[in-house]
Amino acid sequence: MAPRPDQDVTAGARTHRVRPQLDVTTILEAALRLSGSGNPEPLTVRSLGNELGADPTAIYRHFRDKDELVRAVLDRLVHRAVNAVDPDAGWRERMTQLAQATLEVFGEHPSIGAVGASTTTGGEGELAAIELILVAMTDAGLGRQDSVRFYGVLSSYVISFAAAQAAAAVAGDVDADPVWIGVHRSLQHSRHPAITAVRDELEALRDHEVFESGVEVILDAVQARAAAST
Repeated sequence: MAPRPDQDVTAGARTHRVRPQLDVTTILEAALRLSGSGNPEPLTVRSLGNELGADPTAIYRHFRDKDELVRAVLDRLVHRAVNAVDPDAGWRERMTQLAQATLEVFGEHPSIGAVGASTTTGGEGELAAIELILVAMTDAGLGRQDSVRFYGVLSSYVISFAAAQAAAAVAGDVDADPVWIGVHRSLQHSRHPAITAVRDELEALRDHEVFESGVEVILDAVQARAAAST
């Protein structure tokens, strides 16, 4: 007998009706939520299934394995960094903005950012970042070979540093204002004269200062190379 219009349906039917329809975008947005806000916990398929209110195995209909999922999430982070860049700024400012944005998004999603130095996504975010850097190198006045060379130097430095910071957060080895290096007060000047001469300066050095200085040095080299080429 068919149920009357005002008759309740079974719990199983209700559950089936509200079951979420998963697609790549929905899964990636959930993964970004789980890995965000500086959460150092590894992204798992089980936790992602709980976040989506779905059977974790349903994720494998859209991603071959967890590695492919993580690469896709990482690519979204790189795209966020690219989107943070002002396209109307000068070439040097664009590169500075990209570097800072990469450091920030990796830090906001440390469990994903930590794999950045060893993972190539091959996605639209990565391609957009490469395009952005190569255009900036050309705008700086570099030729084709130098543009590629300095793209490699800048991207390697920024991604490696940002990934290392993210990995430190995952390991719990980070604080709000991390010290670059601690110099033991018992060091003898006779054995380590260079270190003891700048002991206070070394202890005052912070990670963000090192990162910014490294970016500046690379961009100075780009500028110098472009000037020499002309």
